[in-house]
Amino acid sequence: MNFRIVKALYKKEILDVLRDKKTVVMMLVVPLILYPLMLVAGMYIMTSVSTSMSEQNYKVALAVEEDTEDIEKFFLENQDDGYSISIVDVDDLEQALASGDIDLFIEKKVVDGKDTFVISYLSAITNSNYATDIAIDVLQGYSMSITERIIEEAGLKVSDVLSPINIALLDKSSNEESAGSLMGTVVPLCL
Repeated sequence: MNFRIVKALYKKEILDVLRDKKTVVMMLVVPLILYPLMLVAGMYIMTSVSTSMSEQNYKVALAVEEDTEDIEKFFLENQDDGYSISIVDVDDLEQALASGDIDLFIEKKVVDGKDTFVISYLSAITNSNYATDIAIDVLQGYSMSITERIIEEAGLKVSDVLSPINIALLDKSSNEESAGSLMGTVVPLCL
C-alpha cells in the first residue's frame, strides 16, 4: 500500500471527525464533565453508606459456655466508631440469624486443643457483613488481651515479647521524585 494514500485517508477521516461538532463535544467535553461527576457521586455514595453502617446497632448472640461475661464485657467496652453492639439471648441461633433478629452469632468450640470462636453470619446481608468485621476486630483484641495476661503471668515484659524489634521508615526520595511517581500513577488513569 502506498504511504501517500494512507496519509490522505487518515487526513480525510480526521477532518471529517473534527468537522462534526457533536463528535468533538462527545470526545472532549463530556468526559471532562462526566468523569469528575462520577467520581464525586461515587465518593458521596460510599461515604453515606459507611456513615449509616457505623451508626447502626448490631445484635450479636453468644453461644459460649465459659468466659461469657468477659467476652460480653469486651464487646461492650470496644464500641468506638459510633456503632453500638447489643448482646442478645436467643433460643434458636440459626432461626434468629435467618429471620434477621440477630446480625451474627458466635460459638466457642475447641479445635485441635485450642479455643476457636466461630462467627456465623449472612454474607448476603450488609449489616451482617459489617457486624462480622467488627466482631473479628473485637475478638482479635480479646485474643491480644489474653496473650498479654499470659505473658505478664510468666513474669515477662509484654512489649519485649510482642514487639521485639522496632521498624522505622526513612524516605530518601526528593519531592520531585515523589511527585513524578505520583503523576506516573495518576496520569495514565486519566487517559
